[in-house]
Amino acid sequence: MSKKIMGYEINEFYRSRIEQTIDLTLQDCPRVMVVRVDLRFPDYYPYYKYSKPYISRFFESLRERVRNDTKRKENLWNRSLNSNVDYAWVREVGYINEKNHYHVRECQIFCGRGGLTSFNSSPQ
Repeated sequence: MSKKIMGYEINEFYRSRIEQTIDLTLQDCPRVMVVRVDLRFPDYYPYYKYSKPYISRFFESLRERVRNDTKRKENLWNRSLNSNVDYAWVREVGYINEKNHYHVRECQIFCGRGGLTSFNSSPQ
């Protein structure tokens, strides 16, 4: 089932799954950042119909970057941090150009232990 919001058709199943992902993420930690990203291939890219390995690689890369950033901040702030990346995504095919593209909702969790009084992004 779908409905229109501001002229756009919204798939209720997808909307519900995105909401579930966010709710489950919030159960892990109340400090969550949610970002919407649209991923598209350039017009000249010839392999857009075979894009499954690329979306998997995108999430592998994203998780590795968050993991490295968390380790860097743990060393910089001398704190124990926990970070995680949860996401929901859907692949769509454009009406006009018939190219694959992705809508991604990324939830990043940033949890730390200790007081916030010494929580700085730069060394002391």
